[in-house]
Amino acid sequence: MMLWWMEMQQIFVSRTRRFILSSLGFLFPALVFSQISEEEILTLLERQELATARARINEAQRQHPNSAVAAYFRAMLEENGENAQKYFQEVTTRFRGTVYAERALFRLGQYHFAEGTYGRARQYFMNLLEQYPHSQLAPQARYYAAKALMIIGNAPPQTREELARCAEKYPGTWMATFAAEDLARLESPAAGGKTKVPEPAPKKTIGAYTVELSAFDKREKAVSQQAVFSKAGYPTQIKEERRARKVFYKVWVGDFADRNQAQKFSEEIQRKFKVKCHVLKRG
Repeated sequence: MMLWWMEMQQIFVSRTRRFILSSLGFLFPALVFSQISEEEILTLLERQELATARARINEAQRQHPNSAVAAYFRAMLEENGENAQKYFQEVTTRFRGTVYAERALFRLGQYHFAEGTYGRARQYFMNLLEQYPHSQLAPQARYYAAKALMIIGNAPPQTREELARCAEKYPGTWMATFAAEDLARLESPAAGGKTKVPEPAPKKTIGAYTVELSAFDKREKAVSQQAVFSKAGYPTQIKEERRARKVFYKVWVGDFADRNQAQKFSEEIQRKFKVKCHVLKRG
């Protein structure tokens, strides 16, 4: 049986803890209620309450400028790509050693991969692997680092080595499957060591449909993205579009007779290259 004074001591400690917490909530409500968790943010996002999520993140950042959670999700919810990149960079340096720094490096790699700046993308993926070799994102980073090198096309032997390592290291995963497919494509005499994308409609036919990639605010980004598919032998175009005194550059890939063909091609591009795209009917 517990001694009575031990029981009293436990009761006193318990009550004291409750009193302190309640007092903090009364005296410093902002200190308690401005705390934010990843679970709360994800719940708001699932409910599609973006405005509320942004407001909570901004509040948390004002009250807790050293909150890695708030800093990371500020970057995640930033609509401007250049600003998001800057915010992710801050997370990688200010919160080095945390899971959010790992995620920020991966997001930076994804951003540049989608933008077509594959050298920069590879650099971020490799940084993640070097700094956080046991990260849960390491398998994906390893694949995309090899894929970026494959697209650049400057080091076929190293590309083969990295793809083979990825396929061997992560058996049963989608990374291993894609790495094996890419490796087989590189080793095929018909491929000539070049990256190939899913087969589109015949090149000579100007189809009613095409696949449009994301709009770029700089022409050089569009040209870089276009080069990946042009080198593989597929018809590509860069289309300019003006919006409120600003020019955007869009990359069109492939010519298709019907929407189903174009949709299948679009899904393959998104699955393998992680680029934003959609089917477009030519005007």
